[in-house]
Amino acid sequence: MKAVILAAGKGTRMRGLCDQRPKPLLPLANRPALQLTISRLREAGVTDICIVVGHKLEQIKSYHGYGSALGVKLYYIVQEALNGTGGALMLAQDFVEGQPFFLVFGDVIAHSQNYLRAARLFDSGARAVLTTYDLGKPVRIGAVFTEAGRLTRIVERPSPKERSTLVSAGVFIFPPEVFDATRDLPPAPSGEHELTGGIQKLADGGIEIRTMPIDGFWANLTDPDTLLGANEHVQRELAEKGEKLTDGTARVSAQATVAEHAAIGEFARVEGDASIGNNVSIGEGSTIEAGCRVESCIVLEKVTIGAGAVVGNAIIDAGAEIPPGAVLRSPAGHASIIWKSTYA
Repeated sequence: MKAVILAAGKGTRMRGLCDQRPKPLLPLANRPALQLTISRLREAGVTDICIVVGHKLEQIKSYHGYGSALGVKLYYIVQEALNGTGGALMLAQDFVEGQPFFLVFGDVIAHSQNYLRAARLFDSGARAVLTTYDLGKPVRIGAVFTEAGRLTRIVERPSPKERSTLVSAGVFIFPPEVFDATRDLPPAPSGEHELTGGIQKLADGGIEIRTMPIDGFWANLTDPDTLLGANEHVQRELAEKGEKLTDGTARVSAQATVAEHAAIGEFARVEGDASIGNNVSIGEGSTIEAGCRVESCIVLEKVTIGAGAVVGNAIIDAGAEIPPGAVLRSPAGHASIIWKSTYA
């Protein structure tokens, strides 16, 4: 089976993190989010993947190439006009060649078992599969209504009277008829062509869409806090699958304390009696000096955290230098971004 990943967005709610790098290359456990999605699709039996790119597309293409290192074949289509998920989908019609295909939003991540579960549901006879996640509160965008495991309605922006706690989780399997269902839809009030209208039209046309609740974690990577939360889940999942989270080139002092699921990248150093707590990823070439305490942080590449500094609940820009003894802790739900220029 083939797959299409929609990854053209600008990441405007990431508070500047996507100004210099595309959101699909933001790291989770020191792996780009897009790489994780590709690996999950490969595990579900996908061999050919088309990535719809836009913002900073050359970085995405340069990093992932044509997929040989990941065991797949990658193809790229440029979405020149950011005209919504429906518009992005239409660009991939020739690629799927009239066959059923996975469709995945590039800014969602879920436990790898869900991609395999969706493939098995399709193999059992489902014409289409739509994954859902229960937010535990009324959904504001992408509300899903179901009955007996089938989609009855999907609404992009539900009214106050249309209450559902189920959100579309951004992992689908569609038949090729979805292109006809989406093609001639009028634009939404925002001017974008939204995929939800095509999905509803597909269901109204008689194609049964099976709904599948997500098992385990799921995240929509919309902002720094959701990125940090997803990082913790991904680290735990990879550790449970037996993947190494500390690169063989990293150097960790025997006196340092490192949490079980922390991720330490290539040529990174953890010196002296530094303490690396839960939900910490340390990027390539970064140095954590003696006496530091780091908790719930994504540390990007070539960062230096000076001796005795305390940092918590933050994303640290590539190349940043935090001075010795600094204390930078933010409350949960309000992650800080520490820029390279903070102490310039």
